[in-house]
Amino acid sequence: MLEALKENLNNYEGLRRISLPLDVPPALLFNPLPVGMKLNSQRKPFKASLIGQVEVPRLLEDLAFYSIGQLAELIRSRRVSSRQLTIMYLNRLKKYGPKLECALR
Repeated sequence: MLEALKENLNNYEGLRRISLPLDVPPALLFNPLPVGMKLNSQRKPFKASLIGQVEVPRLLEDLAFYSIGQLAELIRSRRVSSRQLTIMYLNRLKKYGPKLECALR
């Protein structure tokens, strides 16, 4: 671990040795595209994938393991309401949250 810390310190000190004029603006924009790469700007209509027939499980809590597409189909077909899903997920957070520590308050 000490070697990694020394390497990080050397890298940091190397960055500090780079002289930047005061008129260089800070980096406020991160663009992950390589220089010169162009994205296709032609708009295409949204086309959702076909999900097929989705059944409502006997236990509503089993919906926690359904995909977003499956849940959307159940809501679209009005077999499950968004309110039911919200209550189910909030109850799961109350039940499993302290054990899994997976949500911030």
